[in-house]
Amino acid sequence: MSVRAVCLAALAALAVGCGDGGGVDKNHPPNVTVLYVTPENPEPYSLANLTYSALDVDGDPIRLSWSASAGKIVFGEELEAIWQTPEEGWHQIALTASDGVSSVTKSIDVLVWEPRKGNFYPLAVGNLWTYLDQDGNEVTIEIIDKIEVENADRFSYVMETRTTDPNVEENVSNYAYVGRVEDGIEQHGLNVIFGSSDTLLFDPWLPLYRFPLIPGKEWSQKFTAYLPDGIPVGSGTASYRVIEEAEIETPAGAFQHAILVEEDFKWTLGGFEIDHTVSRKWLAPDVGIIRIEQTQTRGEQTEERRVQLIDYDLLPDTSME
Repeated sequence: MSVRAVCLAALAALAVGCGDGGGVDKNHPPNVTVLYVTPENPEPYSLANLTYSALDVDGDPIRLSWSASAGKIVFGEELEAIWQTPEEGWHQIALTASDGVSSVTKSIDVLVWEPRKGNFYPLAVGNLWTYLDQDGNEVTIEIIDKIEVENADRFSYVMETRTTDPNVEENVSNYAYVGRVEDGIEQHGLNVIFGSSDTLLFDPWLPLYRFPLIPGKEWSQKFTAYLPDGIPVGSGTASYRVIEEAEIETPAGAFQHAILVEEDFKWTLGGFEIDHTVSRKWLAPDVGIIRIEQTQTRGEQTEERRVQLIDYDLLPDTSME
């Protein structure tokens, strides 16, 4: 039975119990097979489409009834269900299908969200962020160059990391390579070990951030790792999820609408796990990363790292051009 036929039957309130003539004990309850909202995270006080489908294996007419924890369910053209969204926050939509004898209810939780304004990952040559780690060492990240990636027709920004950690040789740096795509930030490559000349390249690039950053949003990418000469050195999966929004305070100031993104990075070679890194990064609009908590396991060794922003100097973003 088509969705349109189901809806017409429900709205016309036709008589129920027109199945095969059997008793109540032979009745099968209807089923709501599909229910979702478009867009997935509608903005406050807007109109969102409710896509749904219901069926009854006995062929009985189905009566549909809606409920919403906030906002209002209305019907528009083509008998399509429309939700007039309420204020920002989590809300529940429920659809009940009844054949007159039994009923079933399917519900979904929806986050109504207004995308936050600002650039959560500003990219420009000359941008400089200064952090303090858990041991009191300064860590600086500076964008030192913008390069065109060979055979990719894309640009990558070279991010140099330096530290005052006495265990790291003076004037030794680490490098990461990131670029902007239409809906986010992707990582092209990075040094395998701090201060080493060994660079690890990812195919496809790792999707570090997918904008807008909305709590509950998740994405992942399987990748193959290569050395610059094209030799493959294993594969892995990078998974990401947006955890929450909060006000975060660091020595550089108090930041409203900071978004926490967690990355779970796993890299294996020949069946052995080479690297498992879990990073939790807070990003603030028009600033970028303001706090990092990271746990990295390589072999039998696990290292914890925590840094927080103490200063920054940013230029107009050139990656938007």
